[in-house]
Amino acid sequence: MDLPIPTEKLYDLTFLEEMDDKQYLLEMLNLLVTEIPMDLTAMKEGAEAGDYKTVANKAHILKSTAGIIAVTKFVAILVTIETAVKAEVDSQKLVSHVANASQIFAQVEKGLRESIALLQ
Repeated sequence: MDLPIPTEKLYDLTFLEEMDDKQYLLEMLNLLVTEIPMDLTAMKEGAEAGDYKTVANKAHILKSTAGIIAVTKFVAILVTIETAVKAEVDSQKLVSHVANASQIFAQVEKGLRESIALLQ
């Protein structure tokens, strides 16, 4: 089942759709809209606390996860976050990068939830 493609092409479900397993696709989408926000919250809390290790770890995990649905804007900001952590930027700048990641994913999440609704 081909799901609607977002006009901005924030993400791409082609890889998951090629599995040709509606139940698997639904499970993966539900997992993404559940797990990614939790990881973003952990990143925000880590950035605010100056816990660069947590921020870097979550950013790395999210890059892999987001790769499944080709969320290029989101992956790009995660790379920026990893680079910022390595450069030990000011924690406020890191908080700002994490906020940008959350905003981008909020747009993606809306589309994923619409896809979930169509699959159910």
